[in-house]
Amino acid sequence: MLKKELNTIKITVSGPSAVGKSRLIFLLKNFLREQDFNVELYPIEYDTEDDFDSHMIKGFDDVIQNIKETRKILIKEHHSYETMVN
Repeated sequence: MLKKELNTIKITVSGPSAVGKSRLIFLLKNFLREQDFNVELYPIEYDTEDDFDSHMIKGFDDVIQNIKETRKILIKEHHSYETMVN
């Protein structure tokens, strides 16, 4: 296993369609960067991070408020078996 992979924490946001995953990713990315973390984003539906950001900012406050009122967020730690054995 490459040293870079051993020094990488992967955050995956999962759930059904249209529950606010992308907006939460946008929120997490911005918060972590504000705290001076080195964050890479791999947007699925957008060609660039700038495209992702410009779409996510539209109606952001309303969408986040709706997520707060209607969704439960489960945070779970996961250990990668590959990391533990190599």
